[in-house]
Amino acid sequence: MKSRFLEVVCFLDAILRNGVLIDKPRNSNSSRLRKLLTVIVFCGLLYGIAMGSYAWLAGTRTFHDACLQMSYSGIKVPMLLLATFALTWPAFAVISTLFGLRDDMSLLTGLVMSSQATGAIILLSFSPIVLFTYVSVGHSQTTYSAAVLLNFVFFAVASLASHWRMRRNIKSFATGDHRHAIMLWFWVILYGFAGIQMAWIMRPFVGQPNADTTFFRAESWDNAYVKLMEIAKSLIFPDD
Repeated sequence: MKSRFLEVVCFLDAILRNGVLIDKPRNSNSSRLRKLLTVIVFCGLLYGIAMGSYAWLAGTRTFHDACLQMSYSGIKVPMLLLATFALTWPAFAVISTLFGLRDDMSLLTGLVMSSQATGAIILLSFSPIVLFTYVSVGHSQTTYSAAVLLNFVFFAVASLASHWRMRRNIKSFATGDHRHAIMLWFWVILYGFAGIQMAWIMRPFVGQPNADTTFFRAESWDNAYVKLMEIAKSLIFPDD
């Protein structure tokens, strides 16, 4: 058991330190890709459980009553990461081919999956802060909105940090080839744009204590960017 635990820790450390876990551009290395997928699911699951514990830790529901929301959130965080990847990858693959990077697709796949796993690990590292914040602030409409915004910020930080890691890895094998840098920025913009809207569609993640617990909300198909601006405005100007 101890050796297995150390193996997992070393693997997570390798993702954070090296990022790229595929040795050669033409080697799909399916075993390592499966491990990356496991990291995304497992770390996303744990962060989702922490994210969905707001009603319990804020004192508005018992642990038993809050378990359903925690379970839903635990399932939906890895779903969010993988669904956004599935949604954006075809466009990325097509544009990469048009840029003449088709021969690098297997390595680019490894880079993107490694970036996803890095983001999931970073999210998991934020979970103690999420739990501490929930316990500390209690519940009101303002603190609930702040909890939603806090998790949005953590997702943004995890995404930016993981893409920065991906950028460093691309530079290590594509020195002087600006096409890879252009494709990286295309991926960052595409993934970020789709990810924010996908997260809004898949809400609730935090869970409104005064509302019924549901896997998806009935009014899911709103504009995420408009709603986030409304939340930010309500925190800055609470009396408006």
